[in-house]
Amino acid sequence: MWSKSGETLASLANTYEVSVDSIKWASNLKSDTIRPGDTLTIPPVSGVVHTVKAGESIYTIAKRYGTSAQAIVNYPFNDFEDLDTFALKSGQLLIVPDGVPPQEKRPIARGPQFNQISGGQQGSGTFIWPTSGGVSQYPIWYHMALDIANRSLPPVLASDTGSVSYAGCISGGYGCHIIIAHGNGFSTLYGHLSRIDVSVGQGVGRGQTIGQMGSTGRSTGPHLHFEIRKNGALQNPLGYLK
Repeated sequence: MWSKSGETLASLANTYEVSVDSIKWASNLKSDTIRPGDTLTIPPVSGVVHTVKAGESIYTIAKRYGTSAQAIVNYPFNDFEDLDTFALKSGQLLIVPDGVPPQEKRPIARGPQFNQISGGQQGSGTFIWPTSGGVSQYPIWYHMALDIANRSLPPVLASDTGSVSYAGCISGGYGCHIIIAHGNGFSTLYGHLSRIDVSVGQGVGRGQTIGQMGSTGRSTGPHLHFEIRKNGALQNPLGYLK
């Protein structure tokens, strides 16, 4: 697209709901100033549009742009030559969600409170962080969940009081995962676990250990995929976590 009179990078970023850095990277801009008639590339999400070179993988690309390989896999319009290994084709365009300049630092998820509370009660409607680690992907329209990565594989905690409605493993998708119904219209999902410590029907308390972080299912490395649903509809977890 071509910039118009009166437009700025900030106004375009607001219009297209992407970051200013994303437009600068995609358009090869060296400053925040644009002029009418400048040719700009607007990426579909905040991040980087990358042309794959021979020998590159989702892991090397993710490392280059300071994001996670899982974020690349989660973007629904990225193509892979092999869905099991996530192999890439030289020359293809790859969207790298949340890719940022190397000097940028990412916030670290706060460690949750490890309080044991008796189960079987209705949830409060507010939620604690379900594990500790770095946020590897934030909620976005195609991935309304929070990914928290930690190679030390910490415990995963019930984010609020409730009862286990699902605890099991599937070959793809969430892999080994747990769903907790909180009895107030809310439910939470904990995906890609390496271990499950609860069973269906069991009451769990807020802060109780329910499993361990892992990399099962459609996963590129150890992380927790965490969802909050209200009456079945996905919510932005950051609006509820304390």
